[in-house]
Amino acid sequence: MEIVVLGSGSKGNSTYIKGNSAEIIIDCGISLREFKRRMNESGITNYKIDAIFITHEHSDHISDLCSMVNHTDSKYYISEKSFFSITPRIFKDVKGLKHAFISPFGSVVINDMKISFIPLSHDSRECLGLIIEEDGKKIVYIADTGYVNEEYRDSLLGANCYLFEANHDPLMEMASNRPQYLKNRVLGDIGHLSNEDSAVALSYLMTNNTTNVIFIHRSHDCNSLDNLKETVFKVFETYSLDLSNITFDYAEQDSPTRIIEV
Repeated sequence: MEIVVLGSGSKGNSTYIKGNSAEIIIDCGISLREFKRRMNESGITNYKIDAIFITHEHSDHISDLCSMVNHTDSKYYISEKSFFSITPRIFKDVKGLKHAFISPFGSVVINDMKISFIPLSHDSRECLGLIIEEDGKKIVYIADTGYVNEEYRDSLLGANCYLFEANHDPLMEMASNRPQYLKNRVLGDIGHLSNEDSAVALSYLMTNNTTNVIFIHRSHDCNSLDNLKETVFKVFETYSLDLSNITFDYAEQDSPTRIIEV
């Protein structure tokens, strides 16, 4: 499978995944114009999207859903709770487009690609993580959550690739000029994963099967690439992990990652 994170952060999220049997998009939080530009920048010009998956209804994940559905002529999948919580400005344009409801612990199959869903802890009506499986390969996508529930460890264990949120550094968050309610939101159980929390969760999930980790949804104001790297590798060192066979990538807000092959 091939993965390109086209944009990741509070200003817009979108990820392209190509398997042998299907091509999917996770979230439509960047404009169609930017989607096309970044796909072209990645050298991906001949694509046929089979399905769009929406993790939750926040605008940085669905702001250009209507344009993307029309452009790709594909169905979008969203939880029923999220669907009916979409802001009216967007809902009026997407409610009549081809869609299907998904739910926690459910799954759908697109050609030979299986996509399963787990609930995450975020201040949306409902937020879902994705487990994507095809031809013996497994990709886990976890973002927009205050913590990773240990009950789902067996489902998440031993993926070939993890797209995992590392949103903020708590000290940078508390020292920022953000209002206190926003700081409390980000740092709480229905907010976002810190660098350290992300690394601790990954330390319990990565196995010898794991070849790639992509850190996503990094805060522009309350994190930095250097801080993220320093923190996560300190945690990995504490757990005495062998990382020699794992490649790490770091998604950006305004530019795509390389094409990551799993």
